[in-house]
Amino acid sequence: MNDTRQDHQQSDEIDLRHVVYILYKERWVLATTLVFCLALSLGYLFVTPKAYTTELTFRHVPEGMRDYNKVPGLSYSETEAALEFSHRLASYVNFVAFIEASNYTMEDLTAQQLPSSESELSDLYRTVYAQFRFTPPGERNMAGKVQFTYAQGMPGPDFLNAYYLWSLETYIKELVERAGRVVNASIRQNERHMDALMASYREETQSQVIRLTESRQVRIQQLQDRLESEKNALIAKREERIRLLREAEQIAEQLGITQPTTPRDLGRQQGERDIIYAEINSQSGLPLYFMGTEALRTERQVLEQNLYEEVRTKEIREIEKEIQTLQHNREIEAMLAREVESPFIEGYHRLQEQNLMLKAIQLTSADIDVAEILQWAYQPSYTDSPRASLVIAIALIGGLFAGMMVAFMVHFFRSFNAYRKTTPA
Repeated sequence: MNDTRQDHQQSDEIDLRHVVYILYKERWVLATTLVFCLALSLGYLFVTPKAYTTELTFRHVPEGMRDYNKVPGLSYSETEAALEFSHRLASYVNFVAFIEASNYTMEDLTAQQLPSSESELSDLYRTVYAQFRFTPPGERNMAGKVQFTYAQGMPGPDFLNAYYLWSLETYIKELVERAGRVVNASIRQNERHMDALMASYREETQSQVIRLTESRQVRIQQLQDRLESEKNALIAKREERIRLLREAEQIAEQLGITQPTTPRDLGRQQGERDIIYAEINSQSGLPLYFMGTEALRTERQVLEQNLYEEVRTKEIREIEKEIQTLQHNREIEAMLAREVESPFIEGYHRLQEQNLMLKAIQLTSADIDVAEILQWAYQPSYTDSPRASLVIAIALIGGLFAGMMVAFMVHFFRSFNAYRKTTPA
């Protein structure tokens, strides 16, 4: 029983010499299968269109945005500009715009007839666009990368280089236009500010003129009232003098004094008695009636005739002079006669200078460097797909394994047929 078990274990073991013998015996089957697989791989390589992948690398230009950042209101770092440019490169809208603006057609890139419908043309655009791979510049990898896969016979490198240059040119133009819009917006804002300052100045000037005019009129009215008071006081003084003269005239008439006299002379006329009038004081002197009725009457009549006649006293002359001065306010006349108002407006001249400096900014595309080429796209020396060496290697390995399987199967069927022929029915 132990011998039987050992025989059974020996029959389950694989005899490598027998395997090698089988493969050697069926070597033509193995070789035929291997050749067939190689023929299939060569046919695949022959039939499959060859595709190439070209690559373009770029990076930002140090100090390339220095002149651009001199524009007030703009601040772009070189890395930010390069990153924004890489996003433009990766934009499908930018790609379609390049196709429409360039001399390249879909026939040049796909070897297909241009479709008639818009949807089919859009699908074709997206098919070509899908062959791009974009790698934007980062903090670690400062270089950006654009890869394009194209079929054999297509102008892949030239197309990628032209797409890069066109995108860079349009992006720089957009930066210039953006700077121009910022400059124009700043100029318009300054002009609006200047107009506001001018309107505010004119409003303030008008208010100041009104205030000065009103103040002048009030002052003139006050002086005129004062002048009228002075004239009325002079008339009152004259009336008081007329009253005194009239009273003195009556006294002189009663005393019989017709001519100017003195108290002593008057005493001799009255019985040669020494009559002394003690009405003399330091202020008035002799009483008015000593002037006599004729003199008193004459003075009274003259005063009555000239009661309302103007008399220009020193104080009246000063008041009239001040009124005459106020009739012409030179400050108001100077403000109203100004032909150029800007020198009198605070901040206006500064805004004018800013606008002059802004208008002097002439930014061109030559003043901006966003990116520089590290490697232009070129025609690669090997295909990207299919890879001949990989396909042949797979064909050899696959053909070898397939040939071994076929060789074992052929050997099995041959052995089975031989066993049926030798075994009696």
